[in-house]
Amino acid sequence: MANLSHPFMFIKNFTLGVLQRIESRAMYHLPLADVDKLLTGDEVPFFQDAVHYPDETGPFWRDANVLCGFEQPVPSTHIVTGWDDFFLEEALRDYQRALDSQTKEP
Repeated sequence: MANLSHPFMFIKNFTLGVLQRIESRAMYHLPLADVDKLLTGDEVPFFQDAVHYPDETGPFWRDANVLCGFEQPVPSTHIVTGWDDFFLEEALRDYQRALDSQTKEP
């Protein structure tokens, strides 16, 4: 597939991808680091960083467990999650941080 640098290339690439069942092949493709090239025809830097730094304390993921920044008091915030969500713990932590930010002096 060609890269996505032209406006209508996405539609063309998407249609070709569906016809060639690329998304189905990508679901089971290994190594995982090549999936972006299979889907887009090129490396996607964001995806490559995520794959190459799997440790949650690594440079890519270090700040990813924080859903929102609450350094200053924030207006009313709606945080949506569910008991079975993989990010439930982080969402509840962010909720507590939002509450705590309301009590800070500006």
